Amino acid sequence: MNKSDAVLPVDDDVFLTPRQTADILTQSTATLAKYRQSGNHPLKFIRLSRQKCLYRAGDVRQYLQDRTVAPTSDKTAPAATQRARSKLSRKRAPRAGRRA
Repeated sequence: MNKSDAVLPVDDDVFLTPRQTADILTQSTATLAKYRQSGNHPLKFIRLSRQKCLYRAGDVRQYLQDRTVAPTSDKTAPAATQRARSKLSRKRAPRAGRRA
């Protein structure tokens, strides 16, 4: 299966192999293994044995939803984001002693 062919199943209770999950997330299986070993990555998995694990489609879907961000031009962005953007858009006055 090509990474471009990877599709997240509709049913949240379907189990995915690390290869299928890696294809959906466009990551390598080695990266997923590092995530599992680190113990502090939010992507949940099911450990079946020392060398075998599975991922629930619902957990992968939730992981993707948690990382979905609105475009920066979105007017519904949180106020903190809007303040940060307005700070960046303000022109700074030239400092004394420097040419403009």
